[in-house]
Amino acid sequence: MTTDDHDPDAATLDRAAAVFRLLSSPVRLHLAWLLSTREHSVTELAERVGASLPTVSRHLATMQRAGQVRSRPRDRHRLYTAADPGLLAVVRHVIPHPPHHRPPHPGPPAATETDGRDRTEVGTETDGRDGGGGGEDG
Repeated sequence: MTTDDHDPDAATLDRAAAVFRLLSSPVRLHLAWLLSTREHSVTELAERVGASLPTVSRHLATMQRAGQVRSRPRDRHRLYTAADPGLLAVVRHVIPHPPHHRPPHPGPPAATETDGRDRTEVGTETDGRDGGGGGEDG
């Protein structure tokens, strides 16, 4: 078996796997998404992710130790933001910004209108005029 010169080395794969483990928690994934938009306080983050302050603080500490989050003081609080542009790219790829890019329903309104008209036309042809051959054979 040969290796390609472009294959990542073991250390690179280990670092990438660590990032994916970090994002395997839905709370940390949500935090990473929020921190990719702007700075937030722990209180704001806790409200947005629906978790307690101690829980969010623990997750932020884990992310900070991994080098994925940084913080700075502001008044009596700390503001947190994402530190790694690579992490931001992964999170934005998985969860698009802004959320309204995802369609609220399966199809666009124009397709629904067309489908409605097509069903009506097909129903008229098969139910009313052709009779399906039942008149002569019946």
